[in-house]
Amino acid sequence: MTDKRFVDPRLQEKEGEFERLHLNNFDIMSYAHNIMQRVSQYGSDIPAHDEDLGALQRSFDVTLALTQFNDDMQGRIDVTRHLLEANNIANATKAQLLASSLQCINLWRILNDIPVDLQDNDEVTASIRMQMTQHSDIWQNLLEELSLNNNGRT
Repeated sequence: MTDKRFVDPRLQEKEGEFERLHLNNFDIMSYAHNIMQRVSQYGSDIPAHDEDLGALQRSFDVTLALTQFNDDMQGRIDVTRHLLEANNIANATKAQLLASSLQCINLWRILNDIPVDLQDNDEVTASIRMQMTQHSDIWQNLLEELSLNNNGRT
């Protein structure tokens, strides 16, 4: 006897996009990990022209260009953009900010692509909601900490 479950055809239709966003999150983690390894190895910040930082920034820019956001998410993005322009924030910290925001945004995009009538179905969304909450908390904590430490300076 096989364990075959019914999968809503609307989810099957979006499977490729969901997989692409999940794979993008692995790339994001890899870029951030590479940066943190170099910071640990050399004991200093990464340069502004760092390849992995550039990849995170490009991913962020493309993601924002392709996505419509609700007011809450747009507010976080606006604060994130402001902090990324600050001269007194280390590039490695900017990489952490980019990575946490991208992780959260990608999971948010997946959740928002799930049909409304399935969004409250734990079998469909519980894991994604949990992951999004974790990344959202990390992103929010970084925004608060950096905003506090930045004191409005750029």
